[in-house]
Amino acid sequence: MTARLIALVPAAGGGVRFGATRPKQYAPLAGRSLLACTLDRLRDTLDLHAIVVAIAPDDSHYDRLVGVRDGVSVMRSGGPTRSDTVRNALLAMAAMCRDDDWILVHA
Repeated sequence: MTARLIALVPAAGGGVRFGATRPKQYAPLAGRSLLACTLDRLRDTLDLHAIVVAIAPDDSHYDRLVGVRDGVSVMRSGGPTRSDTVRNALLAMAAMCRDDDWILVHA
């Protein structure tokens, strides 16, 4: 079996330091949200088995500003810090991964 590449995009931040009315992952960029641009770029550039987005459990922006995308799964597993969000998502993803899969965590 060939190893599969799975991208994990932690996007659970509240954007407090960003100082806008909504988190920075939803800031507009070229007519779309920054997160939508990121997901589309990952999908179009890399040969990924899947893309997983980890958002905050109470995120009210994702559905409206990003929406359903082919090959993208959403997990409402965000934690109080980025490292908590990544850990929570990795634990939740364990059931979908094989031993030889690679998970690429988006910076």
